[in-house]
Amino acid sequence: MVTKQGVSKTVKELERLGLVYTGKSETDARSIMIYLTEEGKNLYTAIGKMADTMTEKYINLIGAKKYEQFISTCVKISKWHENKEDGII
Repeated sequence: MVTKQGVSKTVKELERLGLVYTGKSETDARSIMIYLTEEGKNLYTAIGKMADTMTEKYINLIGAKKYEQFISTCVKISKWHENKEDGII
């Protein structure tokens, strides 16, 4: 489970690293908006390219069908763990 305190700590660290900045919501005074800085946008783009490259390599290694099955299995396992942490299982 993600807590408000956990999110706040993470956002503060990302701000310290210069990857995001925050501002008040124009439509909801209770909300704070989080925006990527230019450096954050560059990092986001670079990580996306690396992920795409790795996905291509994995598909070339095991084939598209097996890769999709692998991803589906990982998602199921992750959801199981989330439910276990929430006390559902």
